[in-house]
Amino acid sequence: MIVKFDHIAYTCRKDEIERIREQYTGYTEVFHEIGIPNLAIKHLLMTKWKEDHDIVLIEKKGALPIEITAYEDVEDSKGKYYMKDHSLTVNTLSYEDSYQFYEAVGFGKRDDNEMLIQPVMDTMPIRIKINEKADVYRWSNANGLDCRGFCCLAFITNKIAKEKERLDRKKIRTTDIMPLELHGRKMRIFFADNDFGDICEFIGVS
Repeated sequence: MIVKFDHIAYTCRKDEIERIREQYTGYTEVFHEIGIPNLAIKHLLMTKWKEDHDIVLIEKKGALPIEITAYEDVEDSKGKYYMKDHSLTVNTLSYEDSYQFYEAVGFGKRDDNEMLIQPVMDTMPIRIKINEKADVYRWSNANGLDCRGFCCLAFITNKIAKEKERLDRKKIRTTDIMPLELHGRKMRIFFADNDFGDICEFIGVS
């Protein structure tokens, strides 16, 4: 079960971290970790393999937490997600494929063409609107965690193995589960994705 929205990931180069950080006024830094080894499960989610990355997590009341994920180099991108407060626009080449992906994750559709999810530990729902565009990138085997801009949504689940099994039953592509220790937290992580660049990270915290 998804219990909390953890962050939206923003990808940039390591030498751009401070400039990107300064764009988000009113946000406070939660932590800044350097030289974190990349998990092997990210191989097929990147256009080019990177051995490590830096992470800055920032938060602001009334807005989504942002994880700035920095690599030595990144791939150009027209942007998978656009963010405003608790609302996200998802750019895709296929409305139907992206809709089915987020529905499987747990988003429900509203009458105003938005989808939303409100995990039990969140005070406000996370809203997404799927925007079919002809000029967004389509990934095949590499889905763009190292592509510039907002690239991934991350959720905390109370039962990581059952969350993966649930998505597997819905025919959603998932990675294996791997352990990671970050900022004093011992976690188990897997990713779900599709051929249109939709990526979600699932985090089980010990």
